Amino acid sequence: MAFVKDLLMDSLKDLVKGGLKEFQCHLEKDHKFISNSEMENADMIKTVDKMVDCFGTEEAVKITVNILRKMKQNDLAKQLEKNHVLPTVLLMSEKVLDEFSPKRFTSSRADYKRLISAMRCSRKAL
Repeated sequence: MAFVKDLLMDSLKDLVKGGLKEFQCHLEKDHKFISNSEMENADMIKTVDKMVDCFGTEEAVKITVNILRKMKQNDLAKQLEKNHVLPTVLLMSEKVLDEFSPKRFTSSRADYKRLISAMRCSRKAL
């Protein structure tokens, strides 16, 4: 769960100035479990915590991606989806997936670092 919260916070950090308030407005408008008073003085951490508490990690990611798209932050939405898929696949797997073996993983250094952090979050990948 901490890994997903970090992904959500990274996405919100990348919003331009005023973007967090716009994100919170969309969140309040589209989801009745989030009240205006809760978001009024909420920072990024409180916003992410509230989303995960109300919706769970998977739904919080989906909601964040949808709101980012509404805000025309398509690159951030794609990045969040991309970063969220790998650990989800690893956690859902019944067996160790050879295709995620670091020895066979031939991609950029950034992707390799993302793979290592995802593997740390997965009991099955270790």
